[in-house]
Amino acid sequence: MSLYLKQNRTEYYELLQKVRYEGDWEEWVLFFLRGVSSTAEKANQLAKNLLVLFDRDEERLSGTGKKRGSASQVLAKLRETPYTSPARMADSTGLSFNTVVSALEVLKAAEIVQEMPAHRGRLFLYTNYIRLMDEGTLAH
Repeated sequence: MSLYLKQNRTEYYELLQKVRYEGDWEEWVLFFLRGVSSTAEKANQLAKNLLVLFDRDEERLSGTGKKRGSASQVLAKLRETPYTSPARMADSTGLSFNTVVSALEVLKAAEIVQEMPAHRGRLFLYTNYIRLMDEGTLAH
């Protein structure tokens, strides 16, 4: 809702002023309800897009053989935290550090994650997930 209000800041403040000086609540409530509706529709579409992404990425792992299990486990954790280091992932999954590194390499080869330069160590990003979450978050 805050993004909607930010994107429609001028109208929002104009309507608040009308409430203050003219007591015109109806127009402000209608504006607010349009915002709730718009926000809900966008959240619904985002959820659908994320489910498609998750299914597609699981499908990409189908040809990875015995490494699929650990890669799927790491991918599931990336849905909670879309960027991680191998050490943090090992801590959060209970998998060994070497298993996590191997799983992240599988995900990297499948173009599911990207390795980013980090100040210390390695950092992996679930880039398509992050892109979906960021879509439309910049105010006009």
